[in-house]
Amino acid sequence: MARAITLVCLWLSLMPHHVKSQCKDEGNSRNCSFLELRAIPDFTDLTVSVLDMSYNKISTVSLLNVSDDATLTFLNLSHNLISAIYNSSFQKLRHLEVLDLSNNVLKGEDLYTKVFDELENLKVLILERNPLKMVRRGTFDFFNLLAMENLDLSHCDIHNLEERAIDLPRLIHLDLSWNRLQSLNPDALKMMTRLETLDLSHNDLSEISVLPFLPVLKTLILDNNVLINVDIREAVFKSADDVRVISLRNNKIRTLEQDKLPWDLEVISQIDLTNNPIECDCKLKWIINDENIAKKNVTILCMYPDNLRGINLMKLSENELVCRPPILEILLATGASVVAVATMIGIVFCILALRRKRIRTKTCKDGGGNYTAIYSRGDGEETHMVNISDEKILLRDRGKEFDV
Repeated sequence: MARAITLVCLWLSLMPHHVKSQCKDEGNSRNCSFLELRAIPDFTDLTVSVLDMSYNKISTVSLLNVSDDATLTFLNLSHNLISAIYNSSFQKLRHLEVLDLSNNVLKGEDLYTKVFDELENLKVLILERNPLKMVRRGTFDFFNLLAMENLDLSHCDIHNLEERAIDLPRLIHLDLSWNRLQSLNPDALKMMTRLETLDLSHNDLSEISVLPFLPVLKTLILDNNVLINVDIREAVFKSADDVRVISLRNNKIRTLEQDKLPWDLEVISQIDLTNNPIECDCKLKWIINDENIAKKNVTILCMYPDNLRGINLMKLSENELVCRPPILEILLATGASVVAVATMIGIVFCILALRRKRIRTKTCKDGGGNYTAIYSRGDGEETHMVNISDEKILLRDRGKEFDV
């Protein structure tokens, strides 16, 4: 048993050197990808700027052992099985500018601000396709990520951003696309005074009425959500009045109201509403009559009515924008017609009922002992005598009237 343990220990001690011998140095980079690595080897001799350990089987990231004078600027740990990163694992990588952790199995509840401790020069962090689900308060904090410019949190199944989850004053591009956000918490994004692009496409947003304070935002992407009514004019003027492009492609917007979008913001150059179920009717005449909108790059393709499908609203005339009667009015008109017909039928029946003849019956006894029923119409027509019976039973109906 002791011998077996000794052999295992010997094998483990030799493994990093074996791994390093398989890595390939290519110019200023070292390629250790596709080597079935299960742990990060020792890199105390690392002198390159780029280290690629993608497509391995690494599950845990602990302290990366590199020399104090290492100048690594790009670390690729994508497409592994990483589920845990210990605090300060990257503290020796003071020159690191790009860290790619995409396509792993990291969860938001396991990410803390200390994970990215000492990465004071990191500019790009890629966490795409990790099942984060949520982002804790302070996970991306400017105290540790002071130089961060580009943060990719796309395809992370995120449905919750806690308050101050992202607090990065130098961030320029934030990608939150392909998640499950149903609303945007403006308090989740703080100190974003340099953010120029915010991508919220492919989420479950049903409304956008507030925005974080984004004073230099240039591009707001809201494509492929479930937006029906877009009311962001006030929010844009208040929090993002430098925005140039607003993309609303592939939503569920049917109509557009004059005071809901920032059509009158001077710096706006493009509002894209392509692939929405826009109903081009009389309610949209104001758009084609607005000179400011005509000067901008506004894409509004009609989907309804059928005869205008696929046509750019901005190329239509007022005469072509016609409002159809609302369904409710049609139903009410139909109901009124039915009631009118039913009333007429009722009146006819009443008249017929009033004209119905009434018959009076009388009974008497003749000299021979027989009882006779005498029928007479109320309008003076000839009476008829009918010999019914010699029993007194006819007397029960004496003076009775009935309809015929």
